[in-house]
Amino acid sequence: MNSFYTDQQTIEELGTSGDVRTFCQSRCPRIYEDTLLPVEEDGSDQEWYPPGHGNIFQSLEMTGVLHELLEQGRDIMLVSNIDNTGATLDLKIAQFACDEDVEFIMECTEKTENDIKVDDFHARFDDYPDMQDLDSLKVEGDVRFERDVVLKGDVTIVNKTTKRQVISAGTVLDNEQVVFE
Repeated sequence: MNSFYTDQQTIEELGTSGDVRTFCQSRCPRIYEDTLLPVEEDGSDQEWYPPGHGNIFQSLEMTGVLHELLEQGRDIMLVSNIDNTGATLDLKIAQFACDEDVEFIMECTEKTENDIKVDDFHARFDDYPDMQDLDSLKVEGDVRFERDVVLKGDVTIVNKTTKRQVISAGTVLDNEQVVFE
């Protein structure tokens, strides 16, 4: 499931590689905090936001993907959020769902230190860099990224100081190691 922001890039990246089916989640209007009214329409994507993974079931139905899957005889689905792309189906859980006629099972876990680090990761960016040609990224220390940064190849950024460092808007890092000392 993609958002309207990521769908075209995902399709282009996947090309014809395998039997991968994508679909878009809904679009919801942004609202003003003080009036709770929708922002004025200007024809751009900025007046909309993707609601996120909680919208998956409605999006599966609205896009016709649910019908396609049911027509193929599929009735068990593993859903994993992007931060858990290594998830695999536990056949014991699938068997339990079948045996007990359970319609929905969700794994819930306590928030960990790693989850907090993910939240901090998102706070580092004014806007996410172009990482389409990025092989690996390692960032150590307090580093923030301004808009329109491009990262390619293997990039390492290390801040050894106690002061926040900023990767300036428009910077292109291609197979580079940046060290702030």
